[in-house]
Amino acid sequence: MTAISYSNIRAWTECPYKWKLSYVDRLQRISTPRSLNMGSAVHVVMEQYLRSVAPEDAIDAWVEDKIVDATKAGIMSSETMVELEEIRDLSLAVGARAFDHLMQEWEVAVSPDGERLIEVKLFHTTEGINFVGFVDVVLKHRDTNMLIVCDHKVQSSFAGDNYHEGDMQLPMYMHMLRHTHGLETHGSAIFSIRPRLPQPPAMLK
Repeated sequence: MTAISYSNIRAWTECPYKWKLSYVDRLQRISTPRSLNMGSAVHVVMEQYLRSVAPEDAIDAWVEDKIVDATKAGIMSSETMVELEEIRDLSLAVGARAFDHLMQEWEVAVSPDGERLIEVKLFHTTEGINFVGFVDVVLKHRDTNMLIVCDHKVQSSFAGDNYHEGDMQLPMYMHMLRHTHGLETHGSAIFSIRPRLPQPPAMLK
């Protein structure tokens, strides 16, 4: 059964030809930009922390998969290995800081049937069209019990408050959660994570 994801819809609206190359012709990238690898690695680390699991084994497995992919593509090199190790170490450090910050006010929400809502797969049919999606995490505010759909975004610079204005991904997930899990969420948020650690202030001369 064919299902449509939000990424599928967005790719079509941005460029139908690019959509065809990705979703019809199934062309794969020869190499993945460092920024995309960093985002993927931080997602792996954040998921493990949210599950209360030490992230080292999962991120090491992620690195091994990347090495296999690069080897199959014929692009594995010492430079690639160094970059993957750098991403591994940085994602662990960045992910730990981001998780600690997030958990100061929030905790992982639980569905009515007891499922902790982390990396939730959603499937919903509307007017004969099948939609599929993955929610990074549903969070509950510690003081107010407010529930929100949260998406992690690894970004080199933070956008303004209207960053995802007009972006229908998270409202779409809120709608699907209501129908698939009977869960009424109160809003959504993008949790922006900067892929570097704070630097100590430089001494002025």
